[in-house]
Amino acid sequence: MTRNIQAIVAALAVVTLLTGLLFTSDRTEPEQSDRNSVEFNQQSEVRADSLPIFSLRDFNSAIVDIAERMNPTVVTITTRQTIQQRQRSPFSYFFNDPRFDQEREFERNGLGSGVIVSSDGYILTNNHVIAQADEINIRLYSGEEREATVVGADPASD
Repeated sequence: MTRNIQAIVAALAVVTLLTGLLFTSDRTEPEQSDRNSVEFNQQSEVRADSLPIFSLRDFNSAIVDIAERMNPTVVTITTRQTIQQRQRSPFSYFFNDPRFDQEREFERNGLGSGVIVSSDGYILTNNHVIAQADEINIRLYSGEEREATVVGADPASD
């Protein structure tokens, strides 16, 4: 009995899918959507939210257009942190003498992203990207690199 129910459910799913495809292909829509008839470039005054969306392709094109327009506001953040670490020597374990231990300095590099949120150059990023960093550099979409400083941080909302 269970096998019969599974077959019926599968058949209903296929019929529902085919019916949905039939209705979406039967729908009368323009031969070419309004989105495809508009010329897009960087100086275009047409906003993605003002265009009608007739199909999934139009929706995808609108999302791509929005992402391309926002690209210049996204920055790459690189950080450098110097860490002092005590390295235990095997001799200190045997002789229980900390004089054998060595203090070593390591450099930790980090990478993250951020978004420019104001014309003054303020950048919003996650706290863990810049936490305890000694040096912060950003790379703009144009490829230009600049040094940055932390103005504020909120570890609780990271």
